[in-house]
Amino acid sequence: MEDLTEEIPRFEPWTKYPSLTQDRLIIVANLIRDVRHEAVLAHEPGRGDTNWGLGTRVYERTCFKLTSVAPEYSEWLFILPETKGLQFSFAIGSVPFRFYRGKPDEPQTDTTYAVLESCTTFRCVLKSKGFDRSITS
Repeated sequence: MEDLTEEIPRFEPWTKYPSLTQDRLIIVANLIRDVRHEAVLAHEPGRGDTNWGLGTRVYERTCFKLTSVAPEYSEWLFILPETKGLQFSFAIGSVPFRFYRGKPDEPQTDTTYAVLESCTTFRCVLKSKGFDRSITS
């Protein structure tokens, strides 16, 4: 029988984006994981909770947690201002992030625009904090 397993290339984001250190990614990933775990434990389908409610709870609590801990990591974790109510963007060093649900190879036009808008906002935030485009921390 032919071996169909394919080795997945190892991706180490800190090699391309120095501000995404392994330690920073672990901190953020652990925060997100812990919030998700707590929300799943509180999920009660037998009392009417749905997957929609679970997803909403996870998203809102994740945004809240990242916002709450940002002052503790103020040298590298930035919460970006948003113009629309349900959007949430943050940055690890010089790399902006936004939660996205969908196919990564087929983003919707409005999503693409929102990401570009977020990146522009992020550059303004960096400048206001005294950083320039060459920021790596």
